[in-house]
Amino acid sequence: MKKILFAFLLFLFAFPLIAQEGGPGRGGRAYLKKIGQLEKAKLIEALNLDENTAIKFFARRNENQEKIKNLFDEREKILSEMENNFKANNKNSEDYYKKSIDKLQKIDQKIFEEKYAFINSLREIFSEEQIARYLAFEYSFRKEIRESLIRHRMRE
Repeated sequence: MKKILFAFLLFLFAFPLIAQEGGPGRGGRAYLKKIGQLEKAKLIEALNLDENTAIKFFARRNENQEKIKNLFDEREKILSEMENNFKANNKNSEDYYKKSIDKLQKIDQKIFEEKYAFINSLREIFSEEQIARYLAFEYSFRKEIRESLIRHRMRE
């Protein structure tokens, strides 16, 4: 029964990704939402999650992703400001550059700490094998999406 449900979910979420008009880069949020739904369905299957565990996991994961997104937004703001200064040929002091670099390093450290804390928090709901499966899944899923996007762009 689980295999039939997984096949149905895979078809339901994967088919619109393939058939979606515009595809990646044009569909924007809708495309990313479909990828997220596909990832969730595949994660549930890969980790063999029951409903309660899935709810706990995705709530925790969503909270972590939001924190990391906010940190990346902060990082992007600093980098954008630096880039604008370079384009405008603003001659800033060494102190400005040092402060900007220090801010970026602190944000990178916070991102690492958030990821580390998230993985450690999974020990409350997952076995070590499930955590390892999750990490391997994340790696392979992101690699698969990246390669798919590259193939898509090469066809254009």
